[in-house]
Amino acid sequence: MELCIRRFRLFCAFGFLPLALGCSSLGLSKAIPIPGHKDKPEQPNSVVAVWTDTVLQQSDRPATRGFGGRLMFYGAGGQKPVCVEGALVVYAFDEEGRSPANVKPDRKYAFTPDQLVKHHSKSSIGHSYSIWLPWDEAGSPQKEISLIVRFIPTRGRPVVGEPTRHVLPGPPPLPSENEKLAQ
Repeated sequence: MELCIRRFRLFCAFGFLPLALGCSSLGLSKAIPIPGHKDKPEQPNSVVAVWTDTVLQQSDRPATRGFGGRLMFYGAGGQKPVCVEGALVVYAFDEEGRSPANVKPDRKYAFTPDQLVKHHSKSSIGHSYSIWLPWDEAGSPQKEISLIVRFIPTRGRPVVGEPTRHVLPGPPPLPSENEKLAQ
């Protein structure tokens, strides 16, 4: 019986709490995530890409090596990664024997706005986008690859990241025809 009375008092206390507060707000919408609520996309001023070499294993195909990337976009404040809306293009350059005058990428990976949104996640550090760039079959000779990220927002100006250089591990590369002739 006493337990029932305690529950009734507790119910009444919480039931009358909104009346006691009047029209003031508790600010619960900031503390409690609302299903379906999304952060508004922002115009980024910069993009930071962190890449790692990875291998994709699939039971019905040969293992594929490539790059896994985590991309973070920063707005005007630059304090915390922001949510974005637009298309993403990653340009990849095979640096082996590349002429400095050759500015054409060897590969181009494009993500539409609809595709990019599927790569989005949010953590305690902010918004980020995780992508995979396949290159070739695992076990292939070592490669040195440069990557450049370009983001084209649905509204606003494009943003280009700093070029980064990475190594896909593997056996030493085979000598090129020029190297064979020099020997």
